[in-house]
Amino acid sequence: ILALSRILTVGIGLASVIVALGLPSVLDAVLLSYAFMVSGLFVPTLAALFWPRVGRVAALASMIVGGGVAVVLGGLGGALTPLTERLLADDAGALASVAGHLLAEPILIALPLSAATLLGVHVLSGPSRGERPA
Repeated sequence: ILALSRILTVGIGLASVIVALGLPSVLDAVLLSYAFMVSGLFVPTLAALFWPRVGRVAALASMIVGGGVAVVLGGLGGALTPLTERLLADDAGALASVAGHLLAEPILIALPLSAATLLGVHVLSGPSRGERPA
């Protein structure tokens, strides 16, 4: 486990440096990190506090999906800017405007996906080991 821990630490560190080098400013890095943190931790934390039967696998899957989607969409933010601006144009229509706002804020997509993942994995995996079904 120690070797795996070291390999993952180096891998995550390198990925963090690559993402940081691709961001145009420190503010963008801070906003991306907050989106990652909220998308990955908000839903599992609330589930742990108010729904004690939620399993560890569901919480972990929710963290990975929520945080991963936030990082991917945040990292693609620069590439999606022309599309977002076109969707937010005055003549684009209401549906296009909604899509533009969703693309502009990664957390608006990542947070619901995190919640859906938590619910889906919990339903599919059943109760955690050692728990009795209700």
